[in-house]
Amino acid sequence: MTAADQATAPAATLDLKGLEADNLLAFLALLGLLRALDVARPEWQARVAWRGVPPVAVLELAEPATPNEVASAVYNAVSLLASAYDFDGRKKVDFSVEEFGRAVREAARVQDARIARDRLSLLAALGSSGPPLPKQTGLSFYRSAMVLADGDSQNFFLARIQTLIDFGKVESEFVEFIRNALFDRWTRQTDAKSGALRWDPVEARPYAYRARAPNDDSLDPPRTELGANILAAIGLAALTVAPTSRGVMTIGMDGRGEGATFTWPLWDKAISYPAVCALLRRPELVFQTPEPSKLAHLGVFMLMRAQVVSIARLNVFSRAHPV
Repeated sequence: MTAADQATAPAATLDLKGLEADNLLAFLALLGLLRALDVARPEWQARVAWRGVPPVAVLELAEPATPNEVASAVYNAVSLLASAYDFDGRKKVDFSVEEFGRAVREAARVQDARIARDRLSLLAALGSSGPPLPKQTGLSFYRSAMVLADGDSQNFFLARIQTLIDFGKVESEFVEFIRNALFDRWTRQTDAKSGALRWDPVEARPYAYRARAPNDDSLDPPRTELGANILAAIGLAALTVAPTSRGVMTIGMDGRGEGATFTWPLWDKAISYPAVCALLRRPELVFQTPEPSKLAHLGVFMLMRAQVVSIARLNVFSRAHPV
């Protein structure tokens, strides 16, 4: 825990009632919120803890702030981060090893250190080179196991996250979407352009209850919370992809595709974005039968796990359960 995490009583304490503890999209939105506040308002020293039954995420700030001011700070952060999400028309995470390497080198050469860091963080969360795939020689490119929405119907992942970031061009609407996602019960807008990334368990609608096959979002748009998806697109940068002794892995993920799982902790001590990222890197999270008690000294009191399920050939994360 950093020195900032040992700070005195916060000047503002806000319950993030929109973020359910068993919803992966909500957890990724929480990551995005913390990252955004670190970018736009570092003096707030934003920290989060989970408290109560059922657990509610509680945001603590070193300076007074209202829900509207928090949402406005996210707007300002998106304005600063937007260039990192510009992929010059590329819609899918389908880089070759050479293309990905070139993108990394170009990002590293950007003179503005903050912009370079933001771009490199996002690239590291989109994929990594690794051992050759079957029937290939040399290195192969592995996209993040979090990328479920790539290539089905119009739901191309890079195009979606750029669309989400572009919502920041209209401040009043953007602030409302973010405030609602964080502080209110989700209404889940029906909008083909809403940027559903298949991280919300509500998108796992059984085929029998839909008017059309769920693999055609243009005809039967998914219901999802726009503000939460915007925040999650920012939070994605925390989930680095890298080669390991078990193959190329995404932080928090065990496996890829149908049956893969994502596990995240709930903690009762208010901690910062870097501290949350450190918790997510704990190897215990991807154990088949993890023991939360072994992380109790870090403030962790529960681990939540969501699974990738397939609905009519489309993958989506289920609602999580404690493990």
